[in-house]
Amino acid sequence: MGIDDLITVLAHYKLPSGDISIKSIKGGRINRTYKVITSSQLDNSESQFVLQMVNSSVFKKPELIMKNLDRLISYSKLKGLDLISTNEGEHWYKADDGSIYRLMKFVPNYPVASNNLNVCFQAGRAVGEFHRQYWKFPYEDLYEVIAGFHDTPSRFKYFDSILESTSPERLAQARLEIKFAIENNSLASLIIKKLVSGVIPWRVTHNDTKIDNVLFTSGGIAICLIDFDTVMAGAVAWDIGDAIRSLANNVAEEETNIEKVSFLYYRFYSYLKGYASVMDGVLEPAEVMSLSDGCIVIAYEQGLRFLTDYLNNDQYYDTSYPNQNLIRARIQFELLRHMLVQRKKMETAQKELFPKTLSG
Repeated sequence: MGIDDLITVLAHYKLPSGDISIKSIKGGRINRTYKVITSSQLDNSESQFVLQMVNSSVFKKPELIMKNLDRLISYSKLKGLDLISTNEGEHWYKADDGSIYRLMKFVPNYPVASNNLNVCFQAGRAVGEFHRQYWKFPYEDLYEVIAGFHDTPSRFKYFDSILESTSPERLAQARLEIKFAIENNSLASLIIKKLVSGVIPWRVTHNDTKIDNVLFTSGGIAICLIDFDTVMAGAVAWDIGDAIRSLANNVAEEETNIEKVSFLYYRFYSYLKGYASVMDGVLEPAEVMSLSDGCIVIAYEQGLRFLTDYLNNDQYYDTSYPNQNLIRARIQFELLRHMLVQRKKMETAQKELFPKTLSG
């Protein structure tokens, strides 16, 4: 995307007068993101914005994302998301090629250390505040922007079907991971089965709760969640699991040394404590008792997704070296092994941290 193309998009918004500078923001895996700065020499003022092009390869109907955002905003203002209206009064602009763009005010964020237990607590609290904000919102009014996003049994079926067309070389390389995925297939239905049967209720969920999507002050206080593209109906346990999958792993997702992987229970506990500070007495008992299972199923699901993509010749996730998706899968499955060892301890923590819900 050239600068001239971006300037053409920005022409559909009423920006402050002055010079415009645009630079790409790296880090996100899905959307193309740019920082836009307008500066005026007349009054020496500066305004900062974020321009995003929604990835239509991942989101087949990107308009649905923006419609979901409009519905959420109409119900309750989203912290960290101040969308700028186009000249036509819309919250997004659709280019001639069908691309969807949105412009929002830039919100500063400060780096935090994930090994800081207060940061873990704050991140959990931020997710709890998002859940509570939309607790009574009718989840049926949200579009499903990615079909079956956490339908882990369906993802297993797809994985199983891919095996038939995978090259013998990749099958041999992934032999142990394939065996692990098949042997632990019972984990796939831990949450979705409870949702479908009505044991736990559907809620408005964020579905991308990694710590990178939490804004922090310079003092390490969580301001809010950001990046609401995947907000859909789901289980609160999925949001907890998605955060813990990265936050409570001793290594980053791109680690290559499996021996460094471990599940840091104390980070899980601090995160859940922060979440409980908002949601104890709000969640139903069955939801509380599903939270540790959410961590387990999401770790399994993410490992399965990496493994499936490797077997399918790396069609979905970007890779920079051979077997990267296979190594990613190994890291996730190793994390899962560590979680399963501490599963009883995790279940004890959720009982301890939600006394109002469980005694009610």
